[in-house]
Amino acid sequence: MVPDLKDVKKRYHLNKSYIMDPLLFGETQLFQIGRLHCAEGMEVPVHSHLNWFELTVINDGVGTVLTNGTAVPVKRGDLYLSFPGDFHGILSDAVDPLKYDFFAFNTQSPILSKELEALTRRAMPAAQRVFCDERVGYLIADAIAEVNGGGEFSDRILRAAFEQILLYMLRDFRTISEPRHAANVGKQEELCYRMMHYIDTHIYTMQSLSELADAMSYNYSYLSDLFCKVTSDTLLHYYRTRRLEAAKLLLTEGRLSVGEIADLLRYASIYTFSRAFKEAFGQSPVRYRRAQTGTKAGK
Repeated sequence: MVPDLKDVKKRYHLNKSYIMDPLLFGETQLFQIGRLHCAEGMEVPVHSHLNWFELTVINDGVGTVLTNGTAVPVKRGDLYLSFPGDFHGILSDAVDPLKYDFFAFNTQSPILSKELEALTRRAMPAAQRVFCDERVGYLIADAIAEVNGGGEFSDRILRAAFEQILLYMLRDFRTISEPRHAANVGKQEELCYRMMHYIDTHIYTMQSLSELADAMSYNYSYLSDLFCKVTSDTLLHYYRTRRLEAAKLLLTEGRLSVGEIADLLRYASIYTFSRAFKEAFGQSPVRYRRAQTGTKAGK
């Protein structure tokens, strides 16, 4: 997703955003689609992904994709997949600026939902989210033109294009080997990484940390003890920290009210959320938003 860039210097920007009310084409939900030609050294600020995936298609130039604090270099021909829950940003090169397309989506197809969920559970490091497939790039470019121009049979054309994009992408990732971690990383450390990755990519949908037991196929008590032993942290503290980090980004973006953010992040009430936020950062969500955005209203 590309956040509001009205105050950022750019060469060209086409953005069709349906974040608050995604469009449905067949079984594909469209959250956002568009094209951005960056100015030299332009930075797309880190922003949050809610319940959607996103494909970034590098059409020209070089730059860096930032995902949850990890920088991944990208160049012409690369495609990058972002997961739900990612903290995502992009930095364009100062000499050879990026030109890229973006497509934020999810699906209501039970089969494809299962495939996408399996993909997120592979705990793919940020550097292993890059792949190449000209067909996907062409389909997204055609979809951008269709969304922008429309015409007869537009809905059916987009329905077919979006389904093909998802199918090609899923097939591409099936050919990519399982993630490999450093040789000195043991099975216990890798399992902890998978737990953190699961929390990161399900931060807006998790009902309870006990979900980790089914996701990891281990008893929750074992997972909790192991996480504490390996990381010197608790699963609950990690989850609370990531949830509050997501809240900070959402407050800065300004699309949702404080109450909506509390609901999205599954706090019992706005009071519970405000108290947790103030204990962590020393100020209320309203005051934090006001400081970040300069707004006078305390929504």
